[in-house]
Amino acid sequence: MGGFQVYPVEGLPLISCGDDLAGLTVEALEKLGLPLREGDIIVYSSKLVSKAEGRIVDIRGVEASRRAKVLAAGLGRPAGFIQLVLDESVEVLGIWDGLLIVLDKRGMVCVNAGVDKSNVEGEYSYSLLPEDPYGSAEELLRRLREASGITRLGVVLADSATRPFRKGMIHYALACAGLRGLWDYRGSSDIYGRTLRFKVSSTADMLACAAGLVMGEASEKVGAALIRGLGNLTTEDEECEKLTVDGWQDIYHGVFQPHHRRREAPSDGSPKPISPSPPKIPGERG
Repeated sequence: MGGFQVYPVEGLPLISCGDDLAGLTVEALEKLGLPLREGDIIVYSSKLVSKAEGRIVDIRGVEASRRAKVLAAGLGRPAGFIQLVLDESVEVLGIWDGLLIVLDKRGMVCVNAGVDKSNVEGEYSYSLLPEDPYGSAEELLRRLREASGITRLGVVLADSATRPFRKGMIHYALACAGLRGLWDYRGSSDIYGRTLRFKVSSTADMLACAAGLVMGEASEKVGAALIRGLGNLTTEDEECEKLTVDGWQDIYHGVFQPHHRRREAPSDGSPKPISPSPPKIPGERG
């Protein structure tokens, strides 16, 4: 891989439900003197895609369950917001400092299932992640191809997240299309001739991180970035290999649970189950 360039896609309007995000992107790039070329990759903020798909919810219209109300009382958060988090989650894994750590419907462990208020207009409005991120990425790719006449393009939907035992947030790929989201080095040799057995790089996540440097997180109003010079990552296919794995496939799955058990072992030495109990809900008895 050689060098590459990352450009902020400036000039996009504030996106609303139903807007042609791909068409607006092509227009903005042409105005910037950066018309799309073969091998270009567009990284979109997932928030931009959520707005275009109408994934903004006013919590005043959300009917909260008893569980959501109990959680809300204990966490000091609106019950409608908590209900959105529960609706977007498969399982609540833990609670920390007013945040819900969940396994979301898309197979990711994340904070509040991606339900977010930043850069969303309205006191009671929150954004949800795209319902089908890979489907969204593939549709954006099709529309970009149609609007530009360029066939070999890549699309990444990026979001930001924290990482265990690390400070700060980074951008990561929620989904991708039209590119090699994973670069498999297994079977290759290192500089000393050793055969690599496990190394698979997440190129999609790296692209998201690179784009995050020019997109920002606050009031920059840059919801997309153009990455040029990495055409070797793009393909003519629309589909991209899924980046999430089932829990049993994750190398950390079997590490943190026993570690959690050791740290919380009873003083009398009696064993605790490896699978943790459901998290204690603040304000709930029992």
